[in-house]
Amino acid sequence: MKNTTNYGLKKPDGTDAVDIAIINENMDNIDTTMKNNEKQINALAGQIENIDVSSDVRQVINEKVNSDPSKPLNTLINEWLNSAKTAILEKISTLTTHVTSQHTATKHHVSTELSGTNRHITDSLTGTNNHVTACKDNIKDHVTASIANVSEKKYTISKHSLLQTIYDGPINKISGNWIYLGKFVAKRSGTVVLYFNIRQGVTGTSKIAVHSPFSLLPLDGSQYQGVSTPTLDSTMIGFPVNTANPNFGEGRKLVYEYGASRDSNLNQGTFCSVYLFAGQELHFHSWVIDNAQISIFGVEEIL
Repeated sequence: MKNTTNYGLKKPDGTDAVDIAIINENMDNIDTTMKNNEKQINALAGQIENIDVSSDVRQVINEKVNSDPSKPLNTLINEWLNSAKTAILEKISTLTTHVTSQHTATKHHVSTELSGTNRHITDSLTGTNNHVTACKDNIKDHVTASIANVSEKKYTISKHSLLQTIYDGPINKISGNWIYLGKFVAKRSGTVVLYFNIRQGVTGTSKIAVHSPFSLLPLDGSQYQGVSTPTLDSTMIGFPVNTANPNFGEGRKLVYEYGASRDSNLNQGTFCSVYLFAGQELHFHSWVIDNAQISIFGVEEIL
Protein backbone atom coordinates (compact mmCIF):
# COMPACT_ATOMS: atom_id res chain seq x y z
CA MET A 1 0.00 0.00 0.00
CA LYS A 2 1.37 3.44 -1.02
CA ASN A 3 0.19 7.07 -0.54
CA THR A 4 0.01 10.03 -2.93
CA THR A 5 2.51 12.84 -2.43
CA ASN A 6 0.12 15.79 -2.00
CA TYR A 7 -3.07 14.59 -0.35
CA GLY A 8 -1.85 11.31 1.12
CA LEU A 9 -4.42 9.24 -0.77
CA LYS A 10 -4.00 5.48 -0.47
CA LYS A 11 -2.76 3.66 -3.60
CA PRO A 12 -3.21 -0.14 -3.51
CA ASP A 13 -0.45 -2.20 -5.09
CA GLY A 14 -1.25 -4.78 -7.72
CA THR A 15 -1.10 -7.56 -5.14
CA ASP A 16 -3.40 -5.82 -2.63
CA ALA A 17 -6.93 -7.12 -2.30
CA VAL A 18 -9.76 -4.83 -3.36
CA ASP A 19 -11.07 -2.87 -0.37
CA ILE A 20 -14.08 -0.64 -0.98
CA ALA A 21 -13.38 1.16 2.31
CA ILE A 22 -10.09 2.52 0.89
CA ILE A 23 -11.89 3.80 -2.23
CA ASN A 24 -14.51 5.53 -0.10
CA GLU A 25 -11.83 7.07 2.12
CA ASN A 26 -9.91 8.46 -0.91
CA MET A 27 -13.08 9.91 -2.43
CA ASP A 28 -13.95 11.61 0.86
CA ASN A 29 -10.42 13.10 1.11
CA ILE A 30 -10.56 14.36 -2.50
CA ASP A 31 -13.99 15.88 -2.02
CA THR A 32 -13.01 17.63 1.22
CA THR A 33 -9.69 18.96 -0.14
CA MET A 34 -11.23 20.25 -3.39
CA LYS A 35 -14.00 21.98 -1.49
CA ASN A 36 -11.55 23.64 0.88
CA ASN A 37 -9.35 24.82 -2.04
CA GLU A 38 -12.40 26.09 -3.88
CA LYS A 39 -13.45 28.09 -0.83
CA GLN A 40 -9.99 29.60 -0.44
CA ILE A 41 -9.74 30.54 -4.13
CA ASN A 42 -13.21 32.06 -4.20
CA ALA A 43 -12.42 34.06 -1.10
CA LEU A 44 -9.18 35.30 -2.65
CA ALA A 45 -10.89 36.21 -5.91
CA GLY A 46 -13.57 38.08 -4.05
CA GLN A 47 -11.04 40.04 -2.12
CA ILE A 48 -9.11 40.98 -5.27
CA GLU A 49 -12.22 41.98 -7.23
CA ASN A 50 -13.57 44.08 -4.39
CA ILE A 51 -10.38 46.15 -4.06
CA ASP A 52 -11.15 49.68 -5.25
CA VAL A 53 -7.91 50.59 -7.01
CA SER A 54 -6.90 51.95 -10.36
CA SER A 55 -6.64 49.79 -13.42
CA ASP A 56 -2.88 49.96 -13.22
CA VAL A 57 -2.94 48.31 -9.81
CA ARG A 58 -5.27 45.59 -11.14
CA GLN A 59 -2.84 44.96 -13.96
CA VAL A 60 0.02 44.60 -11.51
CA ILE A 61 -1.95 42.12 -9.45
CA ASN A 62 -2.87 40.12 -12.53
CA GLU A 63 0.73 40.02 -13.62
CA LYS A 64 1.84 38.79 -10.21
CA VAL A 65 -0.72 36.01 -9.86
CA ASN A 66 -1.75 35.36 -13.46
CA SER A 67 0.66 33.67 -15.85
CA ASP A 68 -1.61 34.62 -18.74
CA PRO A 69 -2.49 38.33 -18.43
CA SER A 70 -4.85 38.02 -21.36
CA LYS A 71 -7.25 35.98 -19.21
CA PRO A 72 -9.16 37.24 -16.22
CA LEU A 73 -8.07 35.73 -12.93
CA ASN A 74 -11.47 34.10 -12.38
CA THR A 75 -11.27 32.36 -15.73
CA LEU A 76 -7.82 31.06 -14.93
CA ILE A 77 -8.99 29.81 -11.54
CA ASN A 78 -11.86 27.93 -13.18
CA GLU A 79 -9.42 26.35 -15.63
CA TRP A 80 -7.26 25.22 -12.71
CA LEU A 81 -10.26 23.67 -10.99
CA ASN A 82 -11.41 21.90 -14.17
CA SER A 83 -7.91 20.58 -14.78
CA ALA A 84 -7.75 19.25 -11.23
CA LYS A 85 -11.16 17.61 -11.59
CA THR A 86 -10.11 15.97 -14.87
CA ALA A 87 -6.95 14.56 -13.31
CA ILE A 88 -8.89 13.23 -10.34
CA LEU A 89 -11.52 11.61 -12.57
CA GLU A 90 -8.78 9.93 -14.61
CA LYS A 91 -7.29 8.46 -11.42
CA ILE A 92 -10.71 7.25 -10.33
CA SER A 93 -11.26 5.65 -13.75
CA THR A 94 -7.89 3.89 -13.52
CA LEU A 95 -8.71 2.62 -10.03
CA THR A 96 -12.14 1.42 -11.19
CA THR A 97 -10.55 -0.48 -14.07
CA HIS A 98 -8.10 -2.12 -11.65
CA VAL A 99 -10.92 -3.14 -9.30
CA THR A 100 -12.98 -4.53 -12.19
CA SER A 101 -10.01 -6.54 -13.48
CA GLN A 102 -9.35 -8.05 -10.07
CA HIS A 103 -13.05 -8.86 -9.65
CA THR A 104 -13.14 -10.53 -13.07
CA ALA A 105 -10.02 -12.57 -12.30
CA THR A 106 -11.41 -13.64 -8.92
CA LYS A 107 -14.76 -14.56 -10.47
CA HIS A 108 -13.02 -16.60 -13.17
CA HIS A 109 -10.89 -18.38 -10.54
CA VAL A 110 -13.94 -19.21 -8.41
CA SER A 111 -15.86 -20.43 -11.47
CA THR A 112 -12.94 -22.65 -12.45
CA GLU A 113 -12.73 -24.14 -8.95
CA LEU A 114 -16.49 -24.74 -8.84
CA SER A 115 -16.43 -26.37 -12.25
CA GLY A 116 -13.66 -28.73 -11.14
CA THR A 117 -15.50 -29.52 -7.91
CA ASN A 118 -18.73 -30.24 -9.78
CA ARG A 119 -16.91 -32.61 -12.12
CA HIS A 120 -15.33 -34.39 -9.16
CA ILE A 121 -18.70 -34.76 -7.41
CA THR A 122 -20.36 -35.97 -10.62
CA ASP A 123 -17.61 -38.54 -11.22
CA SER A 124 -17.81 -39.72 -7.59
CA LEU A 125 -21.59 -40.11 -7.74
CA THR A 126 -21.36 -41.97 -11.03
CA GLY A 127 -18.77 -44.34 -9.57
CA THR A 128 -20.84 -44.86 -6.42
CA ASN A 129 -24.01 -45.56 -8.42
CA ASN A 130 -22.16 -48.06 -10.58
CA HIS A 131 -20.79 -49.78 -7.47
CA VAL A 132 -24.24 -49.92 -5.85
CA THR A 133 -25.78 -51.31 -9.04
CA ALA A 134 -23.08 -53.98 -9.24
CA CYS A 135 -23.67 -54.94 -5.60
CA LYS A 136 -27.44 -55.16 -6.14
CA ASP A 137 -26.94 -57.35 -9.20
CA ASN A 138 -24.54 -59.58 -7.26
CA ILE A 139 -26.97 -59.95 -4.36
CA LYS A 140 -29.84 -60.65 -6.75
CA ASP A 141 -27.84 -63.33 -8.56
CA HIS A 142 -26.80 -64.90 -5.23
CA VAL A 143 -30.37 -64.97 -3.91
CA THR A 144 -31.69 -66.35 -7.20
CA ALA A 145 -29.08 -69.12 -7.19
CA SER A 146 -29.77 -69.93 -3.52
CA ILE A 147 -33.53 -70.17 -4.09
CA ALA A 148 -32.97 -72.41 -7.10
CA ASN A 149 -31.01 -74.85 -4.91
CA VAL A 150 -33.72 -75.10 -2.25
CA SER A 151 -35.80 -78.22 -2.64
CA GLU A 152 -39.19 -78.95 -1.17
CA LYS A 153 -39.11 -80.89 2.10
CA LYS A 154 -41.52 -83.78 2.48
CA TYR A 155 -42.28 -85.86 5.54
CA THR A 156 -43.51 -89.40 5.87
CA ILE A 157 -44.17 -91.84 8.71
CA SER A 158 -44.22 -95.61 8.85
CA LYS A 159 -44.49 -98.38 11.42
CA HIS A 160 -40.71 -98.33 11.64
CA SER A 161 -40.77 -94.72 12.91
CA LEU A 162 -42.88 -95.53 15.99
CA LEU A 163 -41.35 -93.76 18.98
CA GLN A 164 -43.76 -94.76 21.72
CA THR A 165 -47.19 -96.27 22.25
CA ILE A 166 -48.80 -94.14 24.94
CA TYR A 167 -51.86 -96.34 25.39
CA ASP A 168 -53.52 -99.19 23.52
CA GLY A 169 -56.46 -101.06 24.99
CA PRO A 170 -59.53 -100.81 27.20
CA ILE A 171 -59.99 -97.97 29.70
CA ASN A 172 -61.74 -98.28 33.04
CA LYS A 173 -63.69 -95.09 32.60
CA ILE A 174 -65.09 -93.38 35.68
CA SER A 175 -68.06 -91.11 35.12
CA GLY A 176 -67.23 -87.41 35.45
CA ASN A 177 -63.47 -87.94 35.58
CA TRP A 178 -60.50 -87.53 33.29
CA ILE A 179 -58.38 -90.69 33.14
CA TYR A 180 -54.61 -90.37 32.91
CA LEU A 181 -53.18 -92.43 29.99
CA GLY A 182 -49.45 -91.61 30.11
CA LYS A 183 -46.83 -89.16 28.89
CA PHE A 184 -44.14 -88.64 26.26
CA VAL A 185 -40.82 -86.83 26.85
CA ALA A 186 -38.94 -85.47 23.84
CA LYS A 187 -35.28 -86.47 23.93
CA ARG A 188 -34.36 -83.86 21.34
CA SER A 189 -36.05 -81.03 19.48
CA GLY A 190 -38.01 -81.97 16.39
CA THR A 191 -41.39 -82.76 14.87
CA VAL A 192 -43.43 -85.76 16.01
CA VAL A 193 -46.75 -87.13 14.79
CA LEU A 194 -49.47 -88.04 17.29
CA TYR A 195 -51.93 -90.81 16.37
CA PHE A 196 -55.32 -91.03 18.10
CA ASN A 197 -58.05 -93.64 17.74
CA ILE A 198 -61.09 -93.88 20.03
CA ARG A 199 -62.29 -97.45 19.48
CA GLN A 200 -65.14 -97.46 21.98
CA GLY A 201 -66.87 -94.52 23.58
CA VAL A 202 -69.74 -92.12 23.14
CA THR A 203 -69.98 -90.28 19.83
CA GLY A 204 -69.88 -86.53 20.35
CA THR A 205 -68.72 -86.89 23.97
CA SER A 206 -65.60 -89.06 24.14
CA LYS A 207 -62.34 -87.21 23.70
CA ILE A 208 -58.62 -87.29 24.34
CA ALA A 209 -56.80 -84.21 25.66
CA VAL A 210 -53.08 -83.52 25.41
CA HIS A 211 -51.48 -81.14 27.91
CA SER A 212 -47.95 -79.85 28.28
CA PRO A 213 -47.28 -78.75 31.87
CA PHE A 214 -45.47 -75.43 32.30
CA SER A 215 -45.94 -74.62 28.64
CA LEU A 216 -47.04 -71.00 28.48
CA LEU A 217 -48.44 -71.26 24.96
CA PRO A 218 -50.09 -74.02 22.90
CA LEU A 219 -47.73 -76.01 20.74
CA ASP A 220 -48.38 -74.14 17.53
CA GLY A 221 -44.70 -73.51 16.87
CA SER A 222 -44.10 -71.37 19.94
CA GLN A 223 -41.08 -72.16 22.06
CA TYR A 224 -41.52 -74.45 25.04
CA GLN A 225 -40.57 -72.70 28.29
CA GLY A 226 -41.07 -75.37 30.96
CA VAL A 227 -38.13 -77.19 32.52
CA SER A 228 -39.53 -78.39 35.86
CA THR A 229 -40.81 -81.90 36.51
CA PRO A 230 -44.63 -81.77 36.53
CA THR A 231 -46.54 -83.25 39.45
CA LEU A 232 -48.73 -85.14 36.98
CA ASP A 233 -46.16 -87.93 37.30
CA SER A 234 -47.80 -88.80 40.62
CA THR A 235 -50.97 -89.79 38.78
CA MET A 236 -51.08 -93.48 37.90
CA ILE A 237 -52.00 -94.55 34.40
CA GLY A 238 -55.63 -95.63 34.16
CA PHE A 239 -56.72 -93.64 37.21
CA PRO A 240 -58.63 -90.37 37.53
CA VAL A 241 -56.77 -87.09 37.29
CA ASN A 242 -57.00 -84.47 40.00
CA THR A 243 -58.33 -81.61 37.89
CA ALA A 244 -57.47 -79.18 40.68
CA ASN A 245 -53.82 -79.81 39.86
CA PRO A 246 -52.48 -76.52 38.38
CA ASN A 247 -50.75 -78.46 35.59
CA PHE A 248 -54.02 -79.74 34.20
CA GLY A 249 -57.08 -78.18 32.66
CA GLU A 250 -55.80 -74.71 31.94
CA GLY A 251 -56.35 -73.57 28.37
CA ARG A 252 -52.83 -72.29 28.00
CA LYS A 253 -51.50 -75.78 28.75
CA LEU A 254 -53.85 -77.58 26.37
CA VAL A 255 -51.90 -78.72 23.32
CA TYR A 256 -54.50 -80.71 21.42
CA GLU A 257 -57.93 -82.22 21.94
CA TYR A 258 -59.25 -85.08 19.84
CA GLY A 259 -62.83 -86.33 19.74
CA ALA A 260 -66.12 -84.85 20.93
CA SER A 261 -67.29 -82.17 18.51
CA ARG A 262 -64.32 -82.73 16.23
CA ASP A 263 -65.28 -86.28 15.29
CA SER A 264 -68.76 -87.59 14.57
CA ASN A 265 -67.69 -91.23 14.30
CA LEU A 266 -65.69 -93.50 16.58
CA ASN A 267 -62.92 -95.88 15.58
CA GLN A 268 -61.53 -93.51 12.98
CA GLY A 269 -57.88 -92.72 13.62
CA THR A 270 -56.41 -89.27 13.04
CA PHE A 271 -52.92 -87.79 12.96
CA CYS A 272 -51.63 -84.52 14.43
CA SER A 273 -48.07 -83.19 14.03
CA VAL A 274 -46.42 -80.98 16.66
CA TYR A 275 -42.96 -79.56 17.16
CA LEU A 276 -41.34 -80.34 20.52
CA PHE A 277 -38.23 -79.01 22.18
CA ALA A 278 -35.79 -81.26 23.97
CA GLY A 279 -37.16 -82.11 27.43
CA GLN A 280 -40.71 -81.07 26.65
CA GLU A 281 -43.43 -83.37 28.00
CA LEU A 282 -46.83 -84.29 26.63
CA HIS A 283 -49.47 -85.76 28.98
CA PHE A 284 -52.51 -87.64 27.65
CA HIS A 285 -55.97 -87.95 29.27
CA SER A 286 -59.27 -89.52 28.21
CA TRP A 287 -62.88 -88.51 28.81
CA VAL A 288 -65.70 -91.07 28.61
CA ILE A 289 -63.69 -93.63 26.61
CA ASP A 290 -63.88 -97.43 26.89
CA ASN A 291 -61.05 -98.34 24.54
CA ALA A 292 -58.43 -96.22 22.73
CA GLN A 293 -55.05 -96.20 21.05
CA ILE A 294 -52.51 -93.37 21.29
CA SER A 295 -49.16 -93.64 19.49
CA ILE A 296 -46.33 -91.24 18.74
CA PHE A 297 -44.27 -91.49 15.57
CA GLY A 298 -41.03 -89.84 14.62
CA VAL A 299 -40.77 -88.01 11.33
CA GLU A 300 -38.47 -89.05 8.54
CA GLU A 301 -37.44 -86.07 6.44
CA ILE A 302 -37.16 -86.68 2.69
CA LEU A 303 -35.21 -84.04 0.74
